Amino acid sequence: MGMPNVITHGLLAKETLKRLPVSVVKDAIAMYPQAYLFGSNGPDFLFYYNVWPWLNQKENHRIGEFGEMMHRSKINEFTDAMVKKTMELSDQAKAIFTSFVAGYLTHWSLDTIAHPFVFYRSGKIAGKTKYWHFRFESMLDSLMVKEVFKDDLSKYPTKNFMKLSGFEKKVIAAGVSETFTSVYQEKMKETEAIKCMNHAYGVLHILFDPHTRWFHWVQKFEKKKDIFWKFSSHMVIGELDQTFDVLNKNHSIWRNPTDPESQHTENFMELFDLAMERALSAIGRFDDMLNKKAVSMAEVMEDRQFNTGTNDGKKMVVFDSIYEKSGDFSR
Repeated sequence: MGMPNVITHGLLAKETLKRLPVSVVKDAIAMYPQAYLFGSNGPDFLFYYNVWPWLNQKENHRIGEFGEMMHRSKINEFTDAMVKKTMELSDQAKAIFTSFVAGYLTHWSLDTIAHPFVFYRSGKIAGKTKYWHFRFESMLDSLMVKEVFKDDLSKYPTKNFMKLSGFEKKVIAAGVSETFTSVYQEKMKETEAIKCMNHAYGVLHILFDPHTRWFHWVQKFEKKKDIFWKFSSHMVIGELDQTFDVLNKNHSIWRNPTDPESQHTENFMELFDLAMERALSAIGRFDDMLNKKAVSMAEVMEDRQFNTGTNDGKKMVVFDSIYEKSGDFSR
């Protein structure tokens, strides 16, 4: 199950909103702010279908694969199709879907800028490093709120970033499912999208542990069952990781996992700022399309995949996990 850092994506959406100029998009966000925050989860809400392990996991993987498809292929085409769908709607529905798409663009922006950093420094999602990507991103949430924004984590319940009214759910689910089916030629039902939303809200409520009351108990259970980090890696906790430099404050060298020759030293806060600039550009183009001043998102999005930030189709081949090289697999 994939549960990326919901809070950090929400923070980027909120910071981006502060800098948005007066526009059709900004007006829609003002009317439906929760649709915008939900949109900041991008396609990730699809990973929550039947997320509870006692539910049908075959269906979990089937719907989850839809989310993977949206991450890795037809980025321009799908986004353009969502914009077209927005323009076909009217009144409340149009404003809701406009707000959602704007949030979706902030998610794409942060993923394309920061995901290579996260993948390289956390490790491949397989074998003994299988859960470390989620562990890394969960700690990013805690660090961004408490250390970077100097705020109280308990004020940021992760479930609130998935909170929608019944009508908002219906509008967004219909728009996403219809657009997905059209672009990817795989049938996604509106009811399946709504189920993803409901399951996401429920599981995020359980995994939010701002006072670190349950985290260590969960880890004891995992250790006993020899499934360390399987569940605890997804928990957002108040206890900050003082062992590993998750934010890369020391500016250690990292690489895009698709390119062993690449070299970067940015810390996460710098990547966050770069992502905000990309989000402002993307939302600006979205607004231009709504006002018929542009015809496609392609020039801004460049078909960049969510996981790699590139459009060349290369696979991730190089990783250097901060956890693995320390020899401390349990923290």
